[in-house]
Formats: sequence, C-alpha cells, structure tokens
Amino acid sequence: MTADKSKVFSKVRITQPVLARLAELHGRFLRGQRQGIRCMLNQCDLSGLNFAGLNLSDSELAGCNFTRASLVDAKFRQARLHGACFDEADMTRADFERADLRGATFDKADLSGALLTGADLRDSSVLEEGGTATREQATTFKRAVLRGTNLKQARLKNANFSSAVLDRVDLTGADLREAAFNGAEFRDSRLDGARLDAADLRGAVFEGMDKTMIENSLAITSNARRATPEFLAKALGEHRRWVASGGREGRKADLKGLDLAGRDLSGSFLAAADLSFCLLTEARLRDAVLAAADLRNANLLRADLSGADLRGADLRDTNLRDADLTGTRIGQLDNVNLFTRMAEEDRVPA
Repeated sequence: MTADKSKVFSKVRITQPVLARLAELHGRFLRGQRQGIRCMLNQCDLSGLNFAGLNLSDSELAGCNFTRASLVDAKFRQARLHGACFDEADMTRADFERADLRGATFDKADLSGALLTGADLRDSSVLEEGGTATREQATTFKRAVLRGTNLKQARLKNANFSSAVLDRVDLTGADLREAAFNGAEFRDSRLDGARLDAADLRGAVFEGMDKTMIENSLAITSNARRATPEFLAKALGEHRRWVASGGREGRKADLKGLDLAGRDLSGSFLAAADLSFCLLTEARLRDAVLAAADLRNANLLRADLSGADLRGADLRDTNLRDADLTGTRIGQLDNVNLFTRMAEEDRVPA
C-alpha cells in the first residue's frame, strides 16, 4: 500500500482538466498503486463540473461547492464532505454510502436513485465566509427531488426537507428526530423503524402509505380535528370582524397547521390570517384575499390561487408546485411597507 500523500487545496476554483487529474491520482491511491495521492480539497469551487462516473470514495472535500455539478453515477463512499453545497446538482444514482455529509445542503438537487445508506447528515459547525468563525448549519433538502433514494439507517436529525418530493424513498431505520418535512410530498416511501420524535410533518402529504405509524409516533402533525366546516365558518366570520374593527372586535384567524386539503375557500377574506404549516393541497382559493397572510411552510400543491390577492403575503418555504397562479396579485400592499415574500422560482408577474 502506498503512503497517503495528501495534498490540500484551499479556496480555489478547480477546472475540469484539474479534476480529471485529481481523480486519476486518487484512483491510484484507492488501488494502492505507486504515485497515488488521496484527493483532499478544502472549500474549493467545483460548481458546474462533471463528476459523472468518477470514484472519489474516501476523499476529503469539506466545505466544497458542487452547485449545479453533475454527479451521475459518481462514488463518494465514506468521503468526508461536511458543509459541502450540492444545491441544484444532478446526483442521479450517486453513491454516498456512509459518507460524512453533516451540514451539507442539497436544495433543489436531484437525488433520484442516490445511495446514502448510513450517511451522517446531522447538523454541523461550518466555517463562515472568510474562514474566521464557525456557525451551526442544518443539512437541508429544500425543494429537492428524491425518487427511489436510499436513506436507510441515515442520520438525519434536524434535517430540513421542506417542499421536497420523496417518491419511493427508503427511510427504514433512519434517525429523523426533529427533522422538518413542512410541505413535503411523500409517495410510497418507507418509514419502518424510523425515529420520528418531534419531526415536523405539518403540511406534508402522504400518498400510497400507511400513516398508522406516523399517527402513533411523537411526530408533529397537522391538526385535522379542528378543520370542520363549522369551525372554519366561525373563524372566518370572527376574522372579518377583527379586520373591520382594527382588532377591537372579533379574533384573528389562527389556522396554523390545519388540514384544509381540498377545501373550497374561494373568495374568502383571509387578510393577515395565520395559515402557516397548513395542508392546502388542491384547495380552491380562487379570488381569495390573502394580503399580508402568513403562508410559510404551507403545502399548496395543485391549489387554485387564480385571481387571489397575495400582496404582502409571506410564502417563504411554501410548496407551490403545480399551483394555479393565473392572475394572482403580488407585490407591495397599499399604504403598508409589506411586500410579497416567496421563492424566486415561484414568482409571477405583478
């Protein structure tokens, strides 16, 4: 076995030819050949590069930037990648078995068929920009696509899967304590033996799954019992009085975390109402007044928001996938310093 001739590159841009050479030397290291050098990069810019088919198992790539890179069929088994950024990367069938991915981000990444069995995806201390201080960073999969992804036995405590698609994902035996799945879409996924203590499942939708285990767990789920037609009618009436009287009468609508999936709320007056963490999949909100409403972490999958007034509303971390936003009003609320807040990809013409 050759010696571990490690070389560290810090805060530099790696080009495709350099990556190819590093992968070649690392391959020699893995095979125990002469002149093999283990790949060790620190906070390097690898964005947009093509890693397809490369084997960088047991490498050290802490804090590296893989944004929009192609990692199709690449291998990073037992690699140390804490604090790395994989946002918008194509990670189809990539192998990260038992990799150290603490504090990594996978926002809007495609992890279809990826293998992360036994990977460590807990939060971690990462260096601030400039490298003079550290901060705590949770692993995030916001708006990521996970289809057929294997996360069996993965350590995912405190991870954030807001608005992610989890289609046929294997989470058997995974540690999901305190993980956030607000607005996420579960389809035919496995949660057998997963630890769900304090996992936040408000606004998540489950298709083709037995929810018995979830309902019997210590997870935080939507409060469906209060979302009766009678309750809604009373809450909306009191809310209208609250707005009309400037808060002197009635009561502000607090619908936080309720299951309102498929409900017809067309034309409803919900200005400044709290609809955060709500399950509003396929709800009808045509021409509804939602100005200055709090819709953070709500699931509006396939909802009808055509003609709705969303000026000054807060739609951060909201699932608006396949929602009808035709004619929706956004922007500044009249005479108030409030602007619609939403993800860039969800924006519609003002």
